[in-house]
Amino acid sequence: MEKCRLLTQVYHDPSYPAKCPKREPVSALEVMAANPALVLLGAADAGKSAFAKQFLARVAAARLGEDEPLAGWPGDFVPLLLNVRDLGQVLERLELDDDKCRQ
Repeated sequence: MEKCRLLTQVYHDPSYPAKCPKREPVSALEVMAANPALVLLGAADAGKSAFAKQFLARVAAARLGEDEPLAGWPGDFVPLLLNVRDLGQVLERLELDDDKCRQ
């Protein structure tokens, strides 16, 4: 029986040929730790939100002392989940003065 793995333990680039043995898989957590300013892109229902929420929960649990710190993740960094679709809707409702925005 195959051992279950967390989404954070798996990396697969679907545009990369599956038969190429030269490239080693990289943990998504390793990528996050190496690139703290990261935008996660993917098709609808690819697991972006699920991964981000799981990652945020793990970081929060580590900061609260309920879980081990994530290897390679700076302890003083707090990740921010930003749904661009929601942000766009909020920005549309704001009455922004162009002059104030440019200061």
